[in-house]
Amino acid sequence: MKKALCLILILVLAFLSGCGKGDTETSSGATGDESKTVSGDTSGETSFDETTIQGLIDKYSHFEYQTDKPVIVDSLTVTDGRAVISGYCEENSEVYLVEKGNITQKITSYKGTYIIEIILSEKETSKEVDIYAITEGKAVSRPIQTAVSYKNYVECEYQHYVRVGKAGWLFFTNTEPQYTNNEGLSENRKSRIISRIQSRVSNLSQQGTKIIYVLIPNPNEIYSEYMPEEIIKGTVSYREEIASALSEGGATVIDMGETLKNLKGGEFELYHRTDSHWTEYAAYFAYKAICEQFASDGFSGASPRDISEFGFKNERRAAGDLYFDLGLDETSFKTHSTFSDITFETPVDLPKYSADDRSRINDDCMEYMEFHNSAGQNKPSVLMMRDSYSIMLFDWLAERCGSSYFKPLWEFQFDANEISSLGVDYVIYFITDMNLNSIIR
Repeated sequence: MKKALCLILILVLAFLSGCGKGDTETSSGATGDESKTVSGDTSGETSFDETTIQGLIDKYSHFEYQTDKPVIVDSLTVTDGRAVISGYCEENSEVYLVEKGNITQKITSYKGTYIIEIILSEKETSKEVDIYAITEGKAVSRPIQTAVSYKNYVECEYQHYVRVGKAGWLFFTNTEPQYTNNEGLSENRKSRIISRIQSRVSNLSQQGTKIIYVLIPNPNEIYSEYMPEEIIKGTVSYREEIASALSEGGATVIDMGETLKNLKGGEFELYHRTDSHWTEYAAYFAYKAICEQFASDGFSGASPRDISEFGFKNERRAAGDLYFDLGLDETSFKTHSTFSDITFETPVDLPKYSADDRSRINDDCMEYMEFHNSAGQNKPSVLMMRDSYSIMLFDWLAERCGSSYFKPLWEFQFDANEISSLGVDYVIYFITDMNLNSIIR
């Protein structure tokens, strides 16, 4: 009897042992699904080939909800071998450009928008691409497909002025010489600038006029992390070099560089991502600095208004001038930026923008403008020589001045007779980095 029980026990143990081996083999085989782009590693975790879209689909397939499918708004070959695609996607998603299953670009979206640049070789002629999106905590979206071609069939006259950056940024190529600058002013040139400014300051002071230079950095200085990596940032700020020379010449200098760097990352935008200009929010701080200078010189009616009176808000509007310069339809692509809705009256009856839903400036603001303020008590008179960044604040300054004269854009010639005939309290040069050479000739 004991022998029989022992024999039964041995047989049971042998059977259980065999079952265990069979289960292990079945489990191992289940993880090797040939339809998935996976591989094993020594940590015991499954890894995925994230250079392919199938690898990402597999990696995020366990999520219950799927990322929204992206939308293409514009797709255009803007010049031979250079295509640009723009569109909408789910907020906070990463956008992937895929060619034949392989991921060729990963693009960070911004507020539900994306812009992709594709460089083609002449041999490619045309090719189909897929665009996917992935939001954290969701599965990969379904793709949207489009074809891009090497040949440009619609001439885009200004496309060479536009550099496509990261996260929806477009940059004006004319700002790149300052961005890549590695050379400081020579002592000889600095000496000549100082001498010229000293002469102007001296001549103006004899007639009771002060000179103020307001210097504004280019967008790519403040947001260099969004520039294409192949464009290397220089080591010398040309604006800071000029600011130093102007100050040594006796002029009042308002350099907006540090102010804007300190404002970066806040609730409101400092520059429009698809336009070559700064926002009204950034311009407010130049307005504030100018008006504080007026007040410190004794013009008690010219103190800056509080920021609460400017009604800053973020909203979606048609894309800006750089998007237009690429040959794309800016009215069809809405982008997120900051705008102002002031709560006070100004002597100006001229809109800054080409329309209420636009980001592009009103061309009429580029011409000569003259305003006389009926509420001008204890406020100065001003002549401003300017570039287009002045358009974001000219009406606010006109309200803080008794009389204000705004020269046509880019007319920087110093005319002592004109200044004398106007009898203004201030001459203001309002200028961005890329136009600095115009004011030191």
